[in-house]
Amino acid sequence: MRSVQIGSPIAPSSIRSFILTEDRSEDAVIMRDLVAARQAIHERFAPELAQDPVYVQSTIDIGYGRYNACLAHFVPWLHRYYDHRTPQVLVEIGAGTGSSTAAFARMCGEITGYDFDESALEFARTRIERLGVENARLVSLGPEGALAAIRREHPNGVDGIILYAVLEHMTVDERIEMISGLWSLLRQGGCFLVGETPNRLSYLDHHTTGLPFFNMLNEDLALRYYHRTTRKDVIRSIDAGLAQGKESGRLALIRTGYSGVSYHEFDLALGENYASYVASSPDDPEIAGVYGDHSAEVNALKSYVASKGLDLHPCFLEAYLLFILRKPIER
Repeated sequence: MRSVQIGSPIAPSSIRSFILTEDRSEDAVIMRDLVAARQAIHERFAPELAQDPVYVQSTIDIGYGRYNACLAHFVPWLHRYYDHRTPQVLVEIGAGTGSSTAAFARMCGEITGYDFDESALEFARTRIERLGVENARLVSLGPEGALAAIRREHPNGVDGIILYAVLEHMTVDERIEMISGLWSLLRQGGCFLVGETPNRLSYLDHHTTGLPFFNMLNEDLALRYYHRTTRKDVIRSIDAGLAQGKESGRLALIRTGYSGVSYHEFDLALGENYASYVASSPDDPEIAGVYGDHSAEVNALKSYVASKGLDLHPCFLEAYLLFILRKPIER
């Protein structure tokens, strides 16, 4: 049973020691088991894509790659903003297959991960059991009424919020409501992490289709153009939605994460002072360059912003949104 003294310091090396490696025989077995379990789910839900190169790679990434990456970069990064001490209660929205939930569990007293995708949560439960994570709870929760349910479960607030690779899969209304509502749930001094969220203002849709400017298209035009992608899984998902009608197709498109997110949602959700809550920097050593080199488009966007005299925090000019907000302590 995991025993954690809340507020006690944890060495960064202790967190990184949970990274799975082939050098340890017990880890190698876990890695193979997780990949096999993920492959079995792929073959059950989308057998025609089981051998697709994107799905083959995602089987490894989701099996253990994303968990390892989260432990190597994002957990130590957030941990530093808690002064390397143990926060008591973390909440993750969009837990998915549990990669980040299991990773962030290594630095806190307890974490609850919420998601509405039952097939993803099925694998997430397999993951936390196989990894021996005992301070993580996974809850199935649909988009409707999600915020109210989360508040009921945490009436005294939480120490940290994690929105890791999830905001881009929400509708605009869901994003604004979730950011605003979760911010109100966050205790003073707590951290609000946004990670692996594609920036709507980027020139290339790195996240979903790989098509230039696709994330800037409105939904009607995107629904006419999405077949240009080489991502068979994306085409399959949107096709299935459209088969149920135009609105279902529109929602399926949004759930792929095609449009990304920008500073606009945070401005609307948190108010005009939203940027004053940013505690982190895109150049923080734990996460610098973690999404690859997008300097050409980032520098072009920064140049434009500077030429127009726009007052935008640098973290909202990156190809991916990756930052930590800290809730002020009222004096």
